[in-house]
Amino acid sequence: RSEARLAALLCDGFTLRDAATDLGWTIETARSASKQIFARCGISGQPELLRKMLTGVLWFQDGGVDGVDTPS
Repeated sequence: RSEARLAALLCDGFTLRDAATDLGWTIETARSASKQIFARCGISGQPELLRKMLTGVLWFQDGGVDGVDTPS
């Protein structure tokens, strides 16, 4: 879930540093998580992440990124 929140912030235009601050993380934690996201997606940077998220289908479990169930 934390990686999904980071990915969502990066796609919203946050810098890695701003996303780390928003999430209450250190920049090192955000950098490590972003590398894991990029590796899992087979991409190499934020622009490719945005492209992949906008053109792909995302499935979230347990109510989405923030863990809040959406009404049916």
